[in-house]
Amino acid sequence: MLPRLGGAVRSAGAGLSLEPGVTHIRRQRADGLIAAPVPPLALALPRVYRAGLSMATHARPRRTAGRALVLGALAGALARGPSLAPRTSADERLLVGGAALMGAVAGAAVEELAVRLGRRLPGGRLTASGALAAAGLGAREWATRRPRRALVDGLETASTIALAGGAAELGARIVDRAPPVLRLLPLAWVGRLIVLGTRELLALQRRLGEPQDLVKASVTYDYLPTVSAGPESAVTLESLDREGRKFLGLATPAARIAEVTGTTAVDPIRVYAGLESAPDPAARARLAVEELERLGAFERSRILAACTTGAGFVHPVPVEAEEYLSGGDLATVALQYGNQRSYRSLKAVPAGIRTYRLLLEAIAARPHPPELVLYGESLGAWIGAGALAEAEGLRPERVLLVGPPHGAAGLVESLRRTLPEDRLTVVVHPEDPVANYSGTTLLWRRPPWLPAGRSADSRIPRGLRWLPGVTFLQVLFDVKNGTAFPVEFAATGHDYRQELPAIVGPALGHGPTPPELLREVEKRVQASAHAQAERERAGKRARDG
Repeated sequence: MLPRLGGAVRSAGAGLSLEPGVTHIRRQRADGLIAAPVPPLALALPRVYRAGLSMATHARPRRTAGRALVLGALAGALARGPSLAPRTSADERLLVGGAALMGAVAGAAVEELAVRLGRRLPGGRLTASGALAAAGLGAREWATRRPRRALVDGLETASTIALAGGAAELGARIVDRAPPVLRLLPLAWVGRLIVLGTRELLALQRRLGEPQDLVKASVTYDYLPTVSAGPESAVTLESLDREGRKFLGLATPAARIAEVTGTTAVDPIRVYAGLESAPDPAARARLAVEELERLGAFERSRILAACTTGAGFVHPVPVEAEEYLSGGDLATVALQYGNQRSYRSLKAVPAGIRTYRLLLEAIAARPHPPELVLYGESLGAWIGAGALAEAEGLRPERVLLVGPPHGAAGLVESLRRTLPEDRLTVVVHPEDPVANYSGTTLLWRRPPWLPAGRSADSRIPRGLRWLPGVTFLQVLFDVKNGTAFPVEFAATGHDYRQELPAIVGPALGHGPTPPELLREVEKRVQASAHAQAERERAGKRARDG
């Protein structure tokens, strides 16, 4: 007795029989009847076939498919337009596929609305589609001229979908009049989209995975005696991951500083406490202050609190530039609060803010502490702004925030109101995708940097326009691509490396840097980046055998 689970189709002419309700194939052979299990995909195919056949022969599914196809194709085409960062061909396919699926869903929704409205209007669906398009056009024109409010944003989104969906009636009618075989093309298109999209998503997941050497690094450094993780340090090298070791290993030697500045210099101090260096934020803050004390940081002219990103990364360019400009008379301290890439670390932001608040308070509590300055970039800027907001009464001498994410905008504005203008420097590129990505609100709300009819800044591509759903996907991919930099420095998007040496001097209180010194510092930090890239390549070769 064969088990009965689902429906199927019969193909007796080929010697195969998959009867309704069975999960085994019967094959007639000369020596008797045999049964073989049916793969799950084979069970699903007849249902897909019947669904496609229904779409090809029944008017309602056919019209829904036509409108969905037109809106999907339109959304996919618009997604190929300009954006804030260059895209790979794989990203392009994912972006177009995602936008097309969004458009298809919107088309199906508009078809349902057109059918319901058509029952109440003379002329049926055609009149209803025209009414939707006209109402959408009028509402959109009105909404784009009103002050931005949630209701206005929602109306603009709905009117845009209604306008496009109503105009897609032409596509629905073309599909409606196509031969039955051609009516299956939308189904084939969706199937291809699903297959390609799944493949690209899996590839993207592999590319965005955490680095293999994130926890334990294979890159080796020559550490200065003035950094943590030495023989007498309470911070062991084994407790530090790739980012902590890199931060300590890239400290600029006094001889190199003197060669650039032409004056006497000392080895700068660097302290780093990793996740495994102490059990909790309070303990890591205490450990860092003890390390600063042990290394003599409170006898230096200033302490720089460098706020890390989600993976514990400290941008080397501004720290190295500050070591040159201060002649090494500097102690830089950084704490780790997470070990994942920043886009995966948003849940760790409160922990990061608390970690740095405890650090700043502990430094300020020391008798006669040196001048305190703070630097944060990207997620580190969010952490730094949040820590200063929570540390009541604590005001560093200088604060430099570079490329803060959109989520930190309120904290940054609060700092602008509490710190004198000459003590706070905030640097943001207009086309920075990290600063412009406002999350899922981009699905339905026009952002301030993309006003109707034009770009808010000349650095934003002229052809970039806000479109419901499509812009969200575009900027989402821009965030991914805009945070992966080549070795050569640039000054665009989320890459600030080319500008940072010139910014650090005035922002951290050194005044304008002499042009000759600035050129030499820029050359040295770029050379340091190339040397680090070669170290990492050598480490990878050694790790891979």
